[in-house]
Amino acid sequence: MVELTIAYAGLGIIGYFMAYMVISCIAVAIWKNWAWKEAGYFWEYSLNEGLKMYYPGFWQIIRYQNFLYSALYIIAWPLMVPGQMIINTKALRRVMSREYYW
Repeated sequence: MVELTIAYAGLGIIGYFMAYMVISCIAVAIWKNWAWKEAGYFWEYSLNEGLKMYYPGFWQIIRYQNFLYSALYIIAWPLMVPGQMIINTKALRRVMSREYYW
C-alpha cells in the first residue's frame, strides 16, 4: 500500500512538472510572438527598461535573486505564468506608448 502511494505521488509530481513545461512554454512562446509584433526587434531591451522603471522591485528579484524566483516560478506556476505575462505586457505597453521618452 505504501508503494502504491509513493508511485501515485511520483506520478503526480511528474505530471505537475510536465504540465508546467507544456503550458508555460506555450504561453511564453505566444507572448514573445506578440511582443515581437508589438515592439519590434528590440522588444527585450524595451521590456527590461520598462521593468526597471515601472516595476523596480520585480526587476531586482528577477535580476539578482534568480534562483529564488525560478524556484517560486516552478512551484507556483499556475499563478506566476499569467502574473508575469500581465506585468510584462503592462511594462512593454507603457514603454512603447507615446508618453515615454528616452
